Amino acid sequence: MSNIVIKKDGALQIAKKLGTQTAIKPLEKDVFLKDVFVRDIMTNQDKLLKLKIGDSVELKREPQPYDDLIVAVLHDGVRLGELADFDEEIIARLLDAGKKIAANVKNIVMIPEYSSLEISISMIDY
Repeated sequence: MSNIVIKKDGALQIAKKLGTQTAIKPLEKDVFLKDVFVRDIMTNQDKLLKLKIGDSVELKREPQPYDDLIVAVLHDGVRLGELADFDEEIIARLLDAGKKIAANVKNIVMIPEYSSLEISISMIDY
């Protein structure tokens, strides 16, 4: 009787074969952080009309001399507004640390006298 040897690929070999993004994808999980309102959206009324609930938005660091923690909210490369002061610090620190952050449109209100944009923020963890 011969000995049967079963060789399993390690994580490094799998990542080399598939590429790191594909190999890690099944291990990803969303960690919900918070729902926040986006400020300074009044100048972007036409851009807000193109948004739908569930659309993905990008969060990007935009330090300014008056506030070095600003996090801008963009959709298709167009700036929609920014996170409020009381919401920006933790998200800014996570972005600075290189963490993968996802954000989606949760709610949009557009009436003549008032507009608001609410987004849901999660961290992608492995």
